Amino acid sequence: MTIEEAFGAVIRRLRRERNLSQEQLSLASFLDRTFISHIEGGKQQPSMVSLFALAGALNVLPSDIISEVEIILNLTSYHRVQKGARSVEKQWIRNLENHMKAAQPPMQRPETVLVVDDEVQVREVLCELLRAYGFPVLEAADGCAAVKVVEEQGERINLVIMDVAMPQKNGIEAYQEIKRMRPGLHIILVSGYHSGIFDSEITILQKPFSPETLLKQMRLMLEGAPPG
Repeated sequence: MTIEEAFGAVIRRLRRERNLSQEQLSLASFLDRTFISHIEGGKQQPSMVSLFALAGALNVLPSDIISEVEIILNLTSYHRVQKGARSVEKQWIRNLENHMKAAQPPMQRPETVLVVDDEVQVREVLCELLRAYGFPVLEAADGCAAVKVVEEQGERINLVIMDVAMPQKNGIEAYQEIKRMRPGLHIILVSGYHSGIFDSEITILQKPFSPETLLKQMRLMLEGAPPG
């Protein structure tokens, strides 16, 4: 069994235990459904970013997934025979696990990000992902709370990632209010609706999107793009 097949077996088992379809896992993890299908089919191994997203959506720790993969690899005759390959693959797993468990992320970012979403699981996954990449993170459960955090934290916040569909004050309303307070603040709105229905100056990420897509957009905005 290859490392890709081991990851596929673990993710597939966890998803089925939670009675989730691949489509539901895709929505919860912000990963493309085809990508998840490739992982479960043993055709592709998840990156660290994808592993964090899948673990959050499945309500397990990334290290739990890695440990189970390691157990599977140790028990297969293929890896007992192919000692050289097993050594390399086990070292890859160890390095990944140590990287995630490190007290400090490998690259500390100076920019603070505010994550706003009324769905606790989605908010926690995004926060964990950003912390893994060294970003200081604040969070808010709805638009009203987001406006209050921006008021209280002032210039400390460099970027806001905010869902559109939220109770009390939706993302568009909160966006407009925050922009009146801080016109230069970067804001990314997350929506399941087609981006064409929003004003062109608003930066929209349409669900489902991959963590890589989010991080790429963040880099574009934080490293010199005009505020949106």
